[in-house]
Amino acid sequence: MDARRGPRVPPADVRLACGRDRPAPLRQDGHLLAGRILRPDTLRDAIRPRASGPDRTMLVDSTFGLGFMRPAQTFATPEAARRSAFGHAGAGGSIGLADPDAGLALAYLPNLMSHPAAGDLRAYRLTEAAYASVG
Repeated sequence: MDARRGPRVPPADVRLACGRDRPAPLRQDGHLLAGRILRPDTLRDAIRPRASGPDRTMLVDSTFGLGFMRPAQTFATPEAARRSAFGHAGAGGSIGLADPDAGLALAYLPNLMSHPAAGDLRAYRLTEAAYASVG
């Protein structure tokens, strides 16, 4: 650690934070959804909702499988995504989502953060369009 600059940040993290790299799951050419990282039955069990209800941090309802956020108030998705999608909503309107049933994976990393109170629907509308395009 350089006392003048703080802890060293690995270059990959900087590229991702600046929107110049893709998140690791997307770089793997769909290996997660194709069953090459987790067997399909293991993935299905991992995304099964395990906890659902009021989130004490975000102050709205959320749903989680085993480490995977599922569609809920904190992770708004169109109706088509609610059965088998998982991922996570992020700061400023970003989203990462995969859906093994639809064969869909997407990430949206805006370069202009929105304020949560502004009702930004960009990620929702992108997800909606992606589901419409796969049928």
